[in-house]
Amino acid sequence: MAALLTCPTVKAAARAAGLDESTIRRYRQDPAFMAEYERRCAEMLETATDNAKAAMPPAIDRLRGIIDDDQQQPQQHIAAARAVLEYGLRLVEANDFEQRLRALEERSRK
Repeated sequence: MAALLTCPTVKAAARAAGLDESTIRRYRQDPAFMAEYERRCAEMLETATDNAKAAMPPAIDRLRGIIDDDQQQPQQHIAAARAVLEYGLRLVEANDFEQRLRALEERSRK
């Protein structure tokens, strides 16, 4: 399981676990194994998302500091401003998408 979660391919996972690829493929046919695999994948994604969320405020503060620092070169101001705008727009779009998805899910439950 650990090898499948950390290796990019079944072949690499089999090599890391010391198993044949066919053994890994058999495991992947087991519904209980796949349910646990999917649960762990979702958990890893949630952890990574939480870590990214935690890193955002200091990153934005750092970029804002570059923008506000008159000693920085114009290229650095432009790069920092572009990053703030670009990622800000992505966050707005992602949030909008999530809200729309929740609204659709609520409607489908009724």
